[in-house]
Amino acid sequence: MPLSPEWAKLPKRRCDDCGKMYKQVRPRREGEMGFCTDNCRKSYHKHGGAYRKLKVELEKMVTRRMADLEKPLREIVREEILINRLREVQAQPGYSQSPLATNSPTAHRANR
Repeated sequence: MPLSPEWAKLPKRRCDDCGKMYKQVRPRREGEMGFCTDNCRKSYHKHGGAYRKLKVELEKMVTRRMADLEKPLREIVREEILINRLREVQAQPGYSQSPLATNSPTAHRANR
């Protein structure tokens, strides 16, 4: 079967087994799979049915776990940002942390 010149313009697509980008030789028909090599095609058909459901479940588990980790990580980042800002302020010229600069009521009375 001769290849159509129009087929040379087909875009690259992802392999349905390994996910690697490959150049299509001919357009896919509806419902047809696309593979970058014969080994990927064989592997997909050998293991595909067994691992398709597992892959979806694994992705859900990873998503849930990442959501659980997100909140504590955000808190850690917030604390680090605050600490860094405090250090920047303290490093500025003219900054002094004298006993009179505290927020105690005694210090306020002494400054009057």
